[in-house]
Amino acid sequence: MIQIYRQRFGEHIPLIRRQDVKGFVQRRPMWLVRPLGIHAVRKQVEIMELETRNFYERAMQQVSDAGVRKLLGDLADAERKHSTTGQALEQKPQIHGNFSAPPTPPRGRPWLRGLASGLMTTAGGIGHTLPFLIADFRFAFRVAVLLQVMLGGMLVFIAGLLIGNS
Repeated sequence: MIQIYRQRFGEHIPLIRRQDVKGFVQRRPMWLVRPLGIHAVRKQVEIMELETRNFYERAMQQVSDAGVRKLLGDLADAERKHSTTGQALEQKPQIHGNFSAPPTPPRGRPWLRGLASGLMTTAGGIGHTLPFLIADFRFAFRVAVLLQVMLGGMLVFIAGLLIGNS
């Protein structure tokens, strides 16, 4: 496509957006489609493929240059193949995972996870506030920063090593 453009119009290729092309497909963003389930997405994709193929076929009828006409025909064929591939995929049996099943490595008992979370939250809070029982604010602030940076950093490093080696 770029080679054909260069031959006809030169080296400068201007920025052309979807809205700059007269008659090109206008569509809402997919995330605005509600409900956004797999069937809705498939239907939107089918519509996009059909509209885009129709655009290329209409454009092909209006062009007299053989090279551009061939290019538009190739693009329309590509859209047709996309539709055929999508239909073939839809006809294959789908494998659905059981997403409600518990994860393969168990995360432990709920009361143990809660206890660990509570203890770590308490330790973090104490590390931030306990140094401020010291009367000298500047000294207390230095101790708090040291506890937070040094001890906290060391704990994160050790946790990373343990996780990495498991």
